[in-house]
Amino acid sequence: MFYRDDQETIISDVDQHGDSKITYVSQEEKLETYRLINSRLVNSIKQNQLVCLYKNEEVHMVAEAMNRAPLYCNFLTSRGYKNILFVGHYNSGQYHWYLDKAKNNPNTRMYLPFPPERNHLNFYPDINIILQFIPIIMKQWGYAPKVTIARPPESRHRGLLHYLYNKFKVADEMETCNRQYKHGTPFDWKMKDRATSAEKFDAVVFAGIPMHDGKQSFNLDQVKHHFAKYCTSNVEYVDIWNNYDLDDGMRFFRSQRKHKIDVTGNIGEVITTRAVWDPETRNAGRPEEYGFLKRQIKVYSSEELLVEDQDTD
Repeated sequence: MFYRDDQETIISDVDQHGDSKITYVSQEEKLETYRLINSRLVNSIKQNQLVCLYKNEEVHMVAEAMNRAPLYCNFLTSRGYKNILFVGHYNSGQYHWYLDKAKNNPNTRMYLPFPPERNHLNFYPDINIILQFIPIIMKQWGYAPKVTIARPPESRHRGLLHYLYNKFKVADEMETCNRQYKHGTPFDWKMKDRATSAEKFDAVVFAGIPMHDGKQSFNLDQVKHHFAKYCTSNVEYVDIWNNYDLDDGMRFFRSQRKHKIDVTGNIGEVITTRAVWDPETRNAGRPEEYGFLKRQIKVYSSEELLVEDQDTD
């Protein structure tokens, strides 16, 4: 699956009956979004004399973000969320935005297998970087859910991405928090100025969030300790993480059976929506892309689920 500048079909909203509203992003709008992201990224790197390896002869991360971020946007919208808290993770010290697939590279952060059309390539986009572009795409392309970004105080966790958020005015919907959130953190995490009377979030999206201690598991109760006070009683916690094959058993430990929601239908709808406008997806079916999304996206209910709603994978 590669970036195409064709007119694109997106799931922009869900109606009162739970049916998806399909709209189109024109070729002109896609090209303009690409131009804006690329120019603002380049300008920030030059003006601030930053080191950021975002392109080479095989990978251009602006194209990769435009290619894959809408898949996640479509998924989130298909769930019917109206008010999303977006908790991302960016570390300016990880200035390689693309990854070397060589197994002997100790710095690789890629754990999923290559899709077949990339087998001949040596580099692959870092999906956890691509996830940080979700708020920009949702803002630019008119997705219905309101998205509020948790803004960490540490400059190393803002960097280029928050510069782009500011330029795209995504920062209009930001809440400053007291620290960069990591799963299983022993420290209290909170939003500094969020009033208790503020509108509650019906979804918390964790985009590329690592664990505080990579050897120590965490559970749903620990997550709720930090976020439940800002959320509705039936909030869903969406954990999008590219390295699930590495640490699946440690994330949301003991929450897998009674709280993990079956989102197979939503992921299937994401692929079929892509197939409407992308002939490669339409003709090939792309079961491996379906498999990637299924492994990357886990959704947990704050309430215990009925057996028929549980994801048993």
